[in-house]
Amino acid sequence: MKRLTALLLVIIFVTSLTACGEAVVNEPSRDESVENSVASDTSVEASVNESTDESVDESVDEADKDESFTFSTVSNGNLIYITEDSNTFSRQLWIRYSSGESIKLFESDYIVSAEPSPNGKYILFTEYEWEVVGKVYLFDVELKESRELELEGLRKDHLPYNVEWLDDESFLFTDIFSQGTIATGGYVYKYKLDSIYAYPKKLFITPPDGRLRIADVKKIGDDFVLEAYYFDEGFAEHEALYYVIPETVMKNAHSDLLLPQDGITDGDYRHYAEVPSLEERANLDYVASVEGGRELDYEALIKMTPDEIESEIFEPANRIYREFSGLGGFVIYSYGSLDFYRYDKNNKLVSTYVDVVSPDSEIPSYEGFVAETRKYFSVDMSKELFADGHFFEYEGIFLFYDGARGGHINYRSHEYSIESHSKNEIVYKCTVKLVKDEFIDLKDEDIKEEHCFYEDFTCALILEDGKWVFDSFKLPY
Repeated sequence: MKRLTALLLVIIFVTSLTACGEAVVNEPSRDESVENSVASDTSVEASVNESTDESVDESVDEADKDESFTFSTVSNGNLIYITEDSNTFSRQLWIRYSSGESIKLFESDYIVSAEPSPNGKYILFTEYEWEVVGKVYLFDVELKESRELELEGLRKDHLPYNVEWLDDESFLFTDIFSQGTIATGGYVYKYKLDSIYAYPKKLFITPPDGRLRIADVKKIGDDFVLEAYYFDEGFAEHEALYYVIPETVMKNAHSDLLLPQDGITDGDYRHYAEVPSLEERANLDYVASVEGGRELDYEALIKMTPDEIESEIFEPANRIYREFSGLGGFVIYSYGSLDFYRYDKNNKLVSTYVDVVSPDSEIPSYEGFVAETRKYFSVDMSKELFADGHFFEYEGIFLFYDGARGGHINYRSHEYSIESHSKNEIVYKCTVKLVKDEFIDLKDEDIKEEHCFYEDFTCALILEDGKWVFDSFKLPY
């Protein structure tokens, strides 16, 4: 009852201030000059890579050698993504049109976000670094031109920070105090494109003591959620607060609405996305239904040398198994993440980040990953691998929880051999060479036989539905 009352109070509070009989879009106040109220119409040519499909492919392939994806999204069939150079840490914002053409929109060390408009006509992107820069740019997808938006009239020493589209022609953004040691007192502004009213209009403000800071604004389902932080008197600690503003209220909101300091940490919140249940993520019935195995000749199998066993039998399976073990890096990699919002056990709104598999991965789809897993592992073992729900599909997107572990620090080498075999099963023995704990800091060339010890384990390759699959498996490192 308490949470419902809190939500109703905020909605009544907001709607009451929007029902003052004034127009939704207000004229600039007398304090605001015409120069501040009109956006700059100076268009800056986008850093455009207008090249042929062949040169685009070459440039993307070349970029992939030294760059990693940090963000991506899709709008109207166009892929919008940010890469980061692993050597210089410079970031590049790209759009890959559905036609195959790629354009680099912007390059900076400080690109933090890119947001396509709901109709896909524009891309908002921001450049921000503490005490360095805070700018918002607009890219016209059809004209292939970028321009910086002149967001004048913000408070002294405040810079634009996070952006979110309100509709096809206007967006919301938060500002941040970008001096000193504490980022305080963020407001929410509305900006309407290409209008005589194209100036930042304060929608939501915070108390003057600066202890309540609006950090972010997100469109979640039919609502906008303001994420805020409320600091103690010494600005040493803070708690997260969330304000749920229905879309209709946000679109009709008048200016300078003062947020209450207690926020809404629960209430009738419509989730943008809840993490699917473990049963839905694991989808073990589907895993079991996929045909698997390799057609291998038994007589050839039992005559293989250790090197042939390594390269032809184990290495292909190792590549897939590494993804489940947490070592990863061979087959799939992330190029961004999706936010899944939920309530924790204390009924507080929290978010979970789940990695998105890059379309440039060796296996970019969930179906392909399941099929490749089943190619090397039995039905029972495949179900066991997928049972933790770390790899799953959500609304057609291949996602995974990125768990990571390092290799065995004592590991030095290994060798496979056949321990036993029959027409339906071949048991392989793996002998692993390990260095003793007290010698693990020695260089490889300084390690002697007396510094090492050996361990054995076995893996079983069985015949299932006429094809060979592993029914037990382990990595040697």
